[in-house]
Amino acid sequence: SIKEQMRILLEMPITNKSRINRLKEAGFEAEEINNQLYLTYSIFEKALTGDVKATSLIFKTIQNEDGEKANSFNDTLNDLFQI
Repeated sequence: SIKEQMRILLEMPITNKSRINRLKEAGFEAEEINNQLYLTYSIFEKALTGDVKATSLIFKTIQNEDGEKANSFNDTLNDLFQI
């Protein structure tokens, strides 16, 4: 299914050297670096520039509407893309 394929893609390691270096410069270790981390970090950087959608996604990831912790980043992506 598309949902399972998305999860596989998110867990895959990054091969793009500039993306790897960007995450290493931010303090991440090589074994931590994958597509999910890159996507998360990219959203975080956009939020720092004042991007309201990125900021909203971060808050939604941290909390659900009831104020409880969200299940996972993947669950939030699933909600956003309705997959």
